Amino acid sequence: MSQERDQGRGPAEADDEEDLRRRPGHVVAHDLNNMLAVISGYASLLQPRLDADLMSQRALERILQSVERARALVAHLAARLPPEPDPPR
Repeated sequence: MSQERDQGRGPAEADDEEDLRRRPGHVVAHDLNNMLAVISGYASLLQPRLDADLMSQRALERILQSVERARALVAHLAARLPPEPDPPR
């Protein structure tokens, strides 16, 4: 039994954490960017519906600004990763 499972986490969570440890950082960065794209996309879909509601519009703008900051952080971290190995032929 893995250490994560001993700490009270479920098997699925332990498997997810072990998978992340084995995955190259570039794959993790790609997955994070995919999640940020979904958040940004849904926020953009809401924007036209919230034009009259100033408070909601400001909240939505903060969400979109946070997405952009997160994307910049992911890009910065990905730039510091070692190059990905060439795939086997």
